[in-house]
Parts: sequence; structure tokens; C-alpha cells
Amino acid sequence: MIILLKLSPADVGALTPEIRNRLAMELALCEMAGNHLIVARRGTCDALLQADLNGIQQAIVHGWRNAYTQHAALVNTVSRYVSIVIANGSAMPAEVEVTVTKVIDGILRMPTVLVSENDARDGRFFEILIQAIRRKRSHPSTSMYLDNGGGAATVQRARYWTSRDALVAAVVDSDRKSPNWPLGITARRLLKDLATYEYGRTFVLPAHEIENLVPLSVLQLLDEWQSCGAQGLLIRMGDEFVAGQCDLWAFFDFKSGLSEVLITSISDRGDYNWVNDRLQKYGIDEIPSVGNDLISSVVHSNNAIAELVRSIVYWPQHWRDFLYELEDWFISAPRKIAI
Repeated sequence: MIILLKLSPADVGALTPEIRNRLAMELALCEMAGNHLIVARRGTCDALLQADLNGIQQAIVHGWRNAYTQHAALVNTVSRYVSIVIANGSAMPAEVEVTVTKVIDGILRMPTVLVSENDARDGRFFEILIQAIRRKRSHPSTSMYLDNGGGAATVQRARYWTSRDALVAAVVDSDRKSPNWPLGITARRLLKDLATYEYGRTFVLPAHEIENLVPLSVLQLLDEWQSCGAQGLLIRMGDEFVAGQCDLWAFFDFKSGLSEVLITSISDRGDYNWVNDRLQKYGIDEIPSVGNDLISSVVHSNNAIAELVRSIVYWPQHWRDFLYELEDWFISAPRKIAI
């Protein structure tokens, strides 16, 4: 994440030598590890250079000084950034304040944690997407610590990190089968938990679940495509989704399919009509399952990964906005040394 050192030269000068030294060293170590991207005004950098730093750390502070104009411009382009302050005050809407004391206590010693559902494949899938967005936006680098859960375990993993004052971005399936379908229980719990945690955010997918983020062109490269019994229907669904003509692709359950039993079990009349209208549009009664492990197939195929990265430009704008805001949490400086 972007870390703005919001201390004036006078603020730095007013710190005790011990606190100033520890602050400067914590920030230098953060940069060396590539955990986050430090932004500091030139005068503030000059004040930090009065701390007892070694040659490498001094070079890092000089680097912040020289890159200030370039990196400061990024602060106004992101949905979230951290400001280091002496004491909490009136933060801007995109700003999260962290005190000098918190920094010294080690809040920046690891990158932002990405908590995802299921297993490591989901985290790897999002890592690929975030890296693609980083290149598109010309950000220096990204860094993250991947963790995963699944259902209630996802909530527990997020709570584990919040209890340690970590920066946390939790990505969770919406489990919606129509645009107005109620959110799944995991999404609701995470939204409630992180609503009052200033160093974290819940990102609810703008689709049913992670499989819906796999575009048609990527799906066609997977082994699952060859055994799929609804290729013609999926081609039409995918093409019309990209063209903005039908959004069934975003809410269809790729793992379970859409059966008559599921349709007749829908109790809400609005949701029932939404699903039924789209089935009538395509002249079908049900849609078979496409596969139970699509994400694993994608992350283990170089061709699928390359196509996934290429296809992002064709995503709906609100999907791309979702990825932009997610990537904001992982912007970092390139790692300079292993810590």
C-alpha cells in the first residue's frame, strides 16, 4: 500500500532521537523488503537523514527524496492509502491514519495480507489479476502475503490478522445467483467484521463466485471445455455478457450448473423471474455444470494465464474498477533485499 509520511520536518525534529531513529529504520526496512511504497516530502526526508542510519538506509531515504514528485502524484489516484501521523486527526476519505507508535510497533513489517476463500489457488488467481492491473497502471510493484480459508475459516483468518493490527484485504464470493440475491453468509460476516477495522476492507466479488471471473476465451483453453456439454450456450452467454446484452455469465454457478430443482426452489419472486427470464431468452430449461476446479486449471496453465491477463480490457467497467481498488492495497516499492 502507499504509505505517506505525513510528518513535517518540525514533527520529525520534535521526536526524541531514539523514536526518530526507530521510525527511520522501520520505514527503511519496509522499503528494503518491498512491503509498501513510502512517500515522503523532501524536507521530511532531510530531517530523517539526521537519524542514525547505515549507508543502505540513508540511500533509501535519499531515494524517497528524489522520487517525491513522481510518487506523491500516485496518492491522488488511489482509493486507499496510509498516512503516518503523530496523532490521529481528521483523515481524508481515502486515507487511513497510522501513528508513529504503530509504525515503531511493526505494523509495516509485512505486506498487506490478501485473505481469500478456499485454498492457495484463489490467492494465486487474484495475484495474477493484481499484477496485470499493476502493469496497466504503471505502478512500481506489488507485494502481498497470501492467506486463505473457506466459509467460516475465511472469517477466522481475517480475524487472526486484524488481531495483529495487520493491513488486510479480504476477497470473498458474493454467492449471488441474481443481482438482487442476498449476499452469502461469509460475505456478510466479513463485511461486519471489517467495517469497524480501519486497517482492512472486505472486497465482495461483483459476481457469484471466483469462477465467474474466468472469461470465455480462457475457459476455451481448459480441459473442462472439451468435455462441456453446453459449449454453444456458453459461447453465446460469454459474447453477450462482454457486449453488455445479458449478465447471466456473472451469476451462473459454473460448478453446480443451473437445474430445474434449483430454479423451483427459489422463493423470492424477483430472483425467480430474473433467472427464468434468462433461461427463456436462451430457450433452455437448465445449464449443466462446467467443472469443479476451473481456477486450479487456470493457474496451472501458462496459456490460460496469458489469455486471462489479455482479456481484462474486455471486462465490464465495474469489474475493472473492483480490481483497481483491490490493487491499491498492494502497491509497493520493488524489493531491494531479502529481509
